[in-house]
Amino acid sequence: MGDSMGSTVEFLHHETIRRVYGRIDNLDQSKGLFTDDTALRLVLYNVIIEKGRRITAYDLAEHWKRNVGPGDRYWITETFISALLHLSQSPREAGFSNIPADDAAMMIDPIGVVNCGNPRNAAVDAYDVGSICQSGPELEAAMAVAAAVAEAFRHDATPETVLESACRYSSPEMRRRIEETAKTAQLYGAPSDLYRAIYETIAIDDGSSEIVKAWRAEELKRRKMKLEDVSLGVSALEAVPVALAFFALSRGDPFETITWCVNYGRDCDTIAGIGGAIAGALSSVSSIQRDFIEKINSANNVSLQSIARGMIGPIINTIKEEEESTGEVRELLSKIVE
Repeated sequence: MGDSMGSTVEFLHHETIRRVYGRIDNLDQSKGLFTDDTALRLVLYNVIIEKGRRITAYDLAEHWKRNVGPGDRYWITETFISALLHLSQSPREAGFSNIPADDAAMMIDPIGVVNCGNPRNAAVDAYDVGSICQSGPELEAAMAVAAAVAEAFRHDATPETVLESACRYSSPEMRRRIEETAKTAQLYGAPSDLYRAIYETIAIDDGSSEIVKAWRAEELKRRKMKLEDVSLGVSALEAVPVALAFFALSRGDPFETITWCVNYGRDCDTIAGIGGAIAGALSSVSSIQRDFIEKINSANNVSLQSIARGMIGPIINTIKEEEESTGEVRELLSKIVE
């Protein structure tokens, strides 16, 4: 839902969004269509459902080669990885060759789902699976997202415990940025003031605005806007802290989280997708408007409900595997103690 809603105003400055659209809080403009963000998520979900368990970078690689390529809806970083995999690059090394971006963070929430309740395992798996497309800080940001989603499924989870898991299982730099952005979000009442403050302190100018200006100049949305209306950064070091800050500000409410993220602009389809995934895990599907789900299903010829049902088996298998492993260790320790 966040990805689709955000696609309407992706790569726009928050002031442009306010001037042109007022406030985006529905799927009327996007008509429910999603972007490469959700397309990649669905690749991960399909691999997990097919394997029936936690997955590795190698499990994902074959599906990536089949499903991600030029001419589709995918961003340059994603099609580049497909090319590397076709050239027999190791899936666990491909991310070292890629342009730093937030593609690992934006696709990784299924890893949190299959490891629901276990943020540590989610972060470990995110590091492995996410290495197919990113490395370094961008990969550590994906670990934060997976850990946050896994923590959000715990029966006693709160926005505070979710943020703490994201911080604990990522990196000191990611913790600093998450905490700084969350603190900033509490200081401003008016959205425009808050967005301006985050642009000034957290936003990263990585040159992707220039790519939009040059490479997407013929797109209808781009033609309607002036060059100064374009604002974009595709680093997960911005996207993840911003998504988590708006999640915390909204107390985990999915709709509020998503609308805050969407109207922030920049890479807001990714930011809203991440924030919505974490908030949805915390608040459950009952908190999400059913007509939005049906609109997304219809527009993209998918069934989100079928995907959710398909994840039940892998989650059960993951829990059983963890219980069996723990039981074996306990048995071994009891023999040693005796």
